[in-house]
Amino acid sequence: MITVYRWKIDQYPEALDPDVMFGQVRLSGDDVERRMIEEIERGQYLDNVSFIDRFGFKVLRQFMSMGCKTAIAVHHFQNRVINCIEAGVNAIGRILLYCPDAHIILPDVAGGFGCSKATSAKVQYGPYVFENAAYFSKLVKDYQNYCKNKPAC
Repeated sequence: MITVYRWKIDQYPEALDPDVMFGQVRLSGDDVERRMIEEIERGQYLDNVSFIDRFGFKVLRQFMSMGCKTAIAVHHFQNRVINCIEAGVNAIGRILLYCPDAHIILPDVAGGFGCSKATSAKVQYGPYVFENAAYFSKLVKDYQNYCKNKPAC
């Protein structure tokens, strides 16, 4: 089950910096890493030290986007709490889709996480458990849309 902690709301264990955790990862080119690089960076896995970016250039891994670094770090350290507040919605969506045992910290309302595909992973968000990451993503998006013109939200 994916455990989601709400930034500055929930009590959570000490969170790890995704950039530091990414530095400890040796990219193996497994299926999840390849999909994350393709779907977040719109690039291609090349090897442990580099990837092909969306423009066809070979780029060192340290120049990957923070979202992609975060998603890959979560993939490799699913048993640790990783701070994902700097990741974009595309990266958060990939975490929800490909990391079924992740422990992540997100902003309280981060507006639909780009996860519309049904997954088998359950999501725990505060006291609530969602049967599917796509349902969780839709609820957050719907809540944000509902609150757009309601200052009390």
